Amino acid sequence: MLCLCRLPYNIYFDDFTEGGKYMATITGFSYNKKGDLNVFVNLAGKLDAICKAPAFGAMPEIGENRIVMVTEMDAERKRLFGVFIAE
Repeated sequence: MLCLCRLPYNIYFDDFTEGGKYMATITGFSYNKKGDLNVFVNLAGKLDAICKAPAFGAMPEIGENRIVMVTEMDAERKRLFGVFIAE
């Protein structure tokens, strides 16, 4: 039987806050139903989040580190959303 208490979401979700800035590692890319490019990142080595592709600057590459600000925390769907920011 799988213990849901040990899932990363259940362990680390409360470590993040909306408006918080975190180091993120780019892990992948995907187009959503609207045709927008999403970038998948791992925040602080703990949880994955979805970001829109940056509107300016260089497109991130898998394995690259960027700063992401969390813009939405959806506890029901167990998802984090963010945007890339320049520091």
